[in-house]
Amino acid sequence: MGIASLAVTRGRVIGPIYLLLAVVAGLSGGIMTQFLSAHADMAVLSFRHGVLMTFFVVLPALLGGIGNVFVPLRLTPARLVLPGMNRAGLGAVSLGLFLLLSGGMTAEGASWVMPVAMMLWAVGMVCMAAVLVASILDGRDERHRLDVFLWSLLLGACGIVAIAPVIAAAATQSLLGLHGASLAGFDSFLDQARGPEMMLALVPAFGIVTESVAPRLRADRWLSRVVVGAMVVLSVGNGVVWAHGVVTHDVAHVAGFLTQVVPAAVLVVAWVLTVWHGRVAMDLRLGWACGFVLLLSTGWLLGGGGLHHSALAFGGMFAVFGGWYQWLMVTGRSRGLMALPHFVLAATGVVASLWPNALVHQGGDMLMAGSLVCFVPVVMRAFARPERGTVLEAGL
Repeated sequence: MGIASLAVTRGRVIGPIYLLLAVVAGLSGGIMTQFLSAHADMAVLSFRHGVLMTFFVVLPALLGGIGNVFVPLRLTPARLVLPGMNRAGLGAVSLGLFLLLSGGMTAEGASWVMPVAMMLWAVGMVCMAAVLVASILDGRDERHRLDVFLWSLLLGACGIVAIAPVIAAAATQSLLGLHGASLAGFDSFLDQARGPEMMLALVPAFGIVTESVAPRLRADRWLSRVVVGAMVVLSVGNGVVWAHGVVTHDVAHVAGFLTQVVPAAVLVVAWVLTVWHGRVAMDLRLGWACGFVLLLSTGWLLGGGGLHHSALAFGGMFAVFGGWYQWLMVTGRSRGLMALPHFVLAATGVVASLWPNALVHQGGDMLMAGSLVCFVPVVMRAFARPERGTVLEAGL
């Protein structure tokens, strides 16, 4: 096996591992809220659950999972550079998740666990971002411009570089007690960081759902430029504005609105117009993409608070699922028998989870856990042989 083939194979292994880590984090969050609520403060559990969903489920799955398996299909040569850094990033994120699950899930957990876990997360995500940026810039074909999907991953990785070091710096200050920082104050800081982090996740998520309408979007150069511009504002612009607010303690709400709501609305309108005017086949991948757009719109209608973050997090998960089924189709792998139950459980579970009723909400959490269980055999199909005659050899 040549060096290029070995690099692609490792990327195809690391990608599913990221997705399985996201499944573990998601299931752990559901188990935490279902079975630990009688033994710990619900406010603490709700916060820990939000941290898991935002930092250890959505972003690692989008950039690490989908990025590792899909990016080599678009590059020449078909490989990811810096394989050692790629493995180091996976190891750091995995260790951070393990540390968080082992000691930071209850109110009685060690107070230093969260800052250390987030430092590991920041290191792992920066490594992952460096791999994606270097691979895309090194492997792009100079005769063709980058498509919206590659732009979304590139800009998402650049946004990580802007945000993750700030989180690592805040964790270091809380551990060492510098500049008046404390371990108790780090939770408050992290709660504020969930907003820009979730906005950042929308960039690669939108790039992934555009795969369902990719031919139409690629043909319309004016619309694709508008989409890329909105992604730049939502990723790098939003990250820089948030980081500036953290350093100067001066948060400009108008700047936050202009770098979050406006570009997100532009992306939604562009996607809807593309679907409306193009001939798009109705299949499971489009169902996941439509779910992402609906949840993104619902998240803004719900305003701030827990339901807002939940809707956006669920939307990111729908983008991950749709992207994975797209990769299975492109590489000639069967979806398997669990594809339809996975979609039905996830769609029903999201509606129930956002319903303003405690009993229905609890049932929604169980349905979402069931959908994640169904997703495990779908992920394992990455290790199955492609169907003969349908695989894109350039990608594998």
